[in-house]
Amino acid sequence: MKKHYSTTLLFILLGLGIAHSQSGGLDASFDPGIGANAAINAVTIQDDGKIIIGGDFTNFNSQAKNRFIRLNADGSLDDTFVTGNGITSTISFFPTVRAMAIDSNGKIIVVGDFNRYNNVQRNNILRLNDDGTLDTTIFNASNLGSNTPILALAIQSDGKIIVAGGFTSFNNTPVNRIVRLNTDGTIDSSFNIGSGVNNPIHTVSIQADDKIILGGDFTNFNGTLVNRLVRLNTDGTLDSSFNIGSGANNSIRSSKIQSDGKILLGGLFTTFNTADRKYLARLNTDGTVDSTFDIQLGANNLVGSIAIQFNDKIVIGGNYSLFNSVTMNRIARLNNDGLIDTSFNSGTAANNNVNAIAIQEDGNIIIAGSFTTYNGTTRNRIARIFGDEPLNSSDFTKNPFFIYPNPSNDKITLQANGNVIESIKIYDTTGKLIFHKSNPDNYTFDVANFDQGIYFFTIENELGTFTQKFMKN
Repeated sequence: MKKHYSTTLLFILLGLGIAHSQSGGLDASFDPGIGANAAINAVTIQDDGKIIIGGDFTNFNSQAKNRFIRLNADGSLDDTFVTGNGITSTISFFPTVRAMAIDSNGKIIVVGDFNRYNNVQRNNILRLNDDGTLDTTIFNASNLGSNTPILALAIQSDGKIIVAGGFTSFNNTPVNRIVRLNTDGTIDSSFNIGSGVNNPIHTVSIQADDKIILGGDFTNFNGTLVNRLVRLNTDGTLDSSFNIGSGANNSIRSSKIQSDGKILLGGLFTTFNTADRKYLARLNTDGTVDSTFDIQLGANNLVGSIAIQFNDKIVIGGNYSLFNSVTMNRIARLNNDGLIDTSFNSGTAANNNVNAIAIQEDGNIIIAGSFTTYNGTTRNRIARIFGDEPLNSSDFTKNPFFIYPNPSNDKITLQANGNVIESIKIYDTTGKLIFHKSNPDNYTFDVANFDQGIYFFTIENELGTFTQKFMKN
């Protein structure tokens, strides 16, 4: 059986002398104080470990903070991130943040239901500088943005921005619920969706080949029957090779692409292409249901958020209380085969919805939502829980490779110590697969075109799967 090793994590743990607690347990060192006074809907983690959150809240730890803030790694408010009056609306009774993403320049794109940021007009989409100030070079006219809320967001490898939701107009141009933007915020006219979809889109995921997965409430794309899921080619046209059959029988609310290209879906559905799949399903790359993903009885309510760990274990959040008839209050971890990971002990877990999940670089897990306790401890709408247990020191001596130079500006070289490499993969900090090569004949790789930041270099050989971190300058 192959094992997973991470020398980077080992160095961190040995250097700090930290004993890692039970996976699924509450990390008490993450202290958000009183926390948020209303739901958190979105979480993203910067390369420096700071945590950006958005949602419905107007107060965080007794400070007025309208719907969008940044936290330090310990859960405290980051006072260097100045949002002013934050996200508000003069037309919506319930302004909110629905999704966020960080672009290759470290700027933060935020979408939702709002028309003001720090009292400056922005219609459901904005971009911020790293210090929280508004980027005034984009979306800066009163008629720009969407006519109704934006629900989902993703950034392509070329920096173009996919936004989706229930809107029918963007930048005063008719578009049916999805649009692709150039890096300057203008509509990309090469993205041709025809008549688009007939109902809201809730989730967008981009594959390694830049094809686009959309999930939501729709049943039609550009005149073709597609029940709540579709894959688009890079030009916006329907990918006819993606065969979902009758699709989902109810709304799809979340999606994630695994490192092998398989597609995880969560939502309110109970069947997919007539197969019994209660609230969670995995598809093969061609759109067919993956029968090897055996969730058995599945969940008993919404699976609204999904995250994938570097060891391919799957963390799911939502509003369910049971998974495969086992009490799992709104958070669970599954093995890659779909069965419950019994090493993940969350106790009584969350007392209300888990809306968002993000995996930190050290493997620990940020969860956010509507809950006010986690395993009986007060945590108002955000908590950090432990991920996998750390490796022990004997695992370090077994690592069969290292990479140099690290950091690197243009090329990295793998020294395999005489081992035959079966597969090499490089991931970014979101878990997106950036590079993959099987049975390589050359162990020097060009990373000059990689964005600056942290990446994870994973090899497979007869001994197992091993990961190291490297920095691209």
